[in-house]
Amino acid sequence: MSDQELIPAHEIIEREPWEQTLQDLAAGKTQQIRVPRDPDIKRKKVISAFQDAFQLIGGTPRLALWADENPTEFYRIYAKLLPKENHNQSDGEMKILHVLPKGPLD
Repeated sequence: MSDQELIPAHEIIEREPWEQTLQDLAAGKTQQIRVPRDPDIKRKKVISAFQDAFQLIGGTPRLALWADENPTEFYRIYAKLLPKENHNQSDGEMKILHVLPKGPLD
């Protein structure tokens, strides 16, 4: 994150109220968490913040260590991140669909 993209101090949520909320949730005192909504916080800022936090806690090397210790969970998450493939095949057979109408040479 460059200096121009730093989140202003007034946008940072104070830690203490969140800690109390999480303690209440863990103790079973509440079943709901209220997340403050701010129209100025955009998806791009959130993604950037997560990327920064990822780097601050160790980045790819730390992820690799965690994946080595938790391979089942890692593969479950990784499978969700893979692009969906659209196969028009069944039992190893390939279907060819002609999109052009038949002409005089067909």
